[in-house]
Amino acid sequence: LDHGVRPDGADYAYAILPGADAETMPAISANPGFEILRNDTNAQIVRHPGAQLTGMVLYGAGSINMPGLGIAAVSHPCAILIRTTKTGLTLTVANPAYELGEGIDLEVALEGTWRPDADDRSLTRAGNNGQTTLRVPLAAGESHTVVLLAPLPE
Repeated sequence: LDHGVRPDGADYAYAILPGADAETMPAISANPGFEILRNDTNAQIVRHPGAQLTGMVLYGAGSINMPGLGIAAVSHPCAILIRTTKTGLTLTVANPAYELGEGIDLEVALEGTWRPDADDRSLTRAGNNGQTTLRVPLAAGESHTVVLLAPLPE
């Protein structure tokens, strides 16, 4: 990709499309099947509505400031993949640190009240202010997946 010489105020996005060719590209370009929700120096967030999948790379700790996304805030830079299911969410979080031995205790604040589908000893959960906070210890480069269910009606 030619980004030019020191572009200022410019942005771009691209997709890797295995199996695409010159004949299929016009149709894919007209309807890519995904939407870019955010692409800036703080985060890259893409949603594929058909697959009910949202992927994000967050470059710093703090609030996401995108109500309705599902994730309200994180405590460390991380990568997150969220799949919406009929019963809840499947959430995969990853510590993208390149330095070996640099583990983190990642906290992810989720919008709403959720409960783990199964006993998960590496996961602690606390709920407050209409949010659920997950605490997941991750080694450098490690990922962890948890299935979350909406709470049972009282």
